Amino acid sequence: QGESVSYHNLMEMFESGFGKMNSDFKILISNVEVLHEIGEYVLINYIEWQTTDSNPQSSGNYSVRKTTALITKQKPFEWLHIHETMMPKPNEIIEDWRS
Repeated sequence: QGESVSYHNLMEMFESGFGKMNSDFKILISNVEVLHEIGEYVLINYIEWQTTDSNPQSSGNYSVRKTTALITKQKPFEWLHIHETMMPKPNEIIEDWRS
């Protein structure tokens, strides 16, 4: 909705939703692009596809968002900043959700 969320509020959202997600919840990541590397940090773009449906290809029950994130290069990744923008649904899903 174009709103900024503080770290504290984001953690509250994660904690209140933890363990409550539909068992069919899946995330696919595509079109990963490294925009810039700065020392131990990397700025990346990717497309994130989410669904809670066992057959989103036929149901159309999925969302797509463009994500830009500043993260550390080393695992486990540390997220320093993230920005997500909802995108219109394309006519076709990019990958097979059944895997």
